[in-house]
Amino acid sequence: MASLAVKALSIVVKPLLKKFNKREIASKLLKTGNYNRSTLFKGKSDRFAGTFHDAYKLAGGKVKLGKESGAMGGTWRVDPITGKLKRFHSDVTKGKLREATLASPKSLANLKSQQIKDPTLVEGGIEGLIKASLAGEKSSLGTALSADKASVKGILSMARAAMLRNPKKRDQILRASSLKKYNEEIQPYLTQLDDVERQIRYWLSEGDAKDVAKIKQLMTRYAELKKSVDPRYWHARGMTWGHPAGLMANIKNVKAKGLGADFSDYLTSHPKSLTRYDPEIGPLNIGKDPIDMTVMESIRDPNIPVTRKGLDKISDIYEGAGVRSIMPSLTGKRMILGKHDLIKQIDYLMKALRQNRGPFEGLNKKELQKLLTGYKAGGLVGLGSRILKKLTKKLSRQELKMMGQ
Repeated sequence: MASLAVKALSIVVKPLLKKFNKREIASKLLKTGNYNRSTLFKGKSDRFAGTFHDAYKLAGGKVKLGKESGAMGGTWRVDPITGKLKRFHSDVTKGKLREATLASPKSLANLKSQQIKDPTLVEGGIEGLIKASLAGEKSSLGTALSADKASVKGILSMARAAMLRNPKKRDQILRASSLKKYNEEIQPYLTQLDDVERQIRYWLSEGDAKDVAKIKQLMTRYAELKKSVDPRYWHARGMTWGHPAGLMANIKNVKAKGLGADFSDYLTSHPKSLTRYDPEIGPLNIGKDPIDMTVMESIRDPNIPVTRKGLDKISDIYEGAGVRSIMPSLTGKRMILGKHDLIKQIDYLMKALRQNRGPFEGLNKKELQKLLTGYKAGGLVGLGSRILKKLTKKLSRQELKMMGQ
């Protein structure tokens, strides 16, 4: 089965087949600036990369019986020792294969699970396709729209929400005409998008040297914790675009006609909400999604008596970590769990890593549901509170008081 990246690229390639050959198409895509050379060609050579080869083939392009077997499949060659055909991988691909094998503890497993259910999360897929579709279009400032990070993220959010609602209309949603309409709808909210983009840029590259170094050090340490082969994978996710209102969780609530479905509908359809992002450290952004999903599923489940006190504990955990989530409450009204604070995010992850723990580690679905119902044991507040206590044992009394401890 073709990967989502291959499928996304094949959609771009298909309309070009009538006018251009395989090499001309690859060259044109490279010139757009929307694709890395490694996606189209192998290293510095003029040989086609597996991803492009597969996308070209999937789009209907005529190919020879090839030796290339995909981006992660390697190249078939004769083994000089055995004389048999064998897959050979470049050093870069070997690293990626090790990354996929080793860097998959709980947080990455959660991300993988999300990607299986939510194809719009695949890196370089939908966003890359959007950039390609918008090639030649101008932003409100007269610059290339595809190079305007804030605008692209706003359009991406609109497109992702639409695709999650109507997966069968994916091609229609990703047409240039639809994307330009989304661009028009986000115009009143460009200021908030620009603000998030500036904050992310500050922490990743353009800010005070000490702040930039702090994020890199955190991600290096996190990569070590997760036995990640290439820390650059996490460095790129040092600061990410996080939706305070999770798209998957709220759209599931709409489809299930759960409590507050009207509010979930607003959160995942109105441009004002869809352009509301929070800068979030990557591991916290990833770790928050399954918690949001469990909270909303539990509120919908008549067999799980979720309490206000239980929700307050989730809010305490989120506030201690410097993140927030927006969703319907027990009465179907607007509810905010936690509070966004980038400095707290940094401190929280730093303290967790000192104890060789990832963010929200131990808060699986079963334990979260116990927490949501006010579960107590041994005279202590539920498990979530105990985990929070461990992760924050070096905080000051004032900070602990603020976090409800």
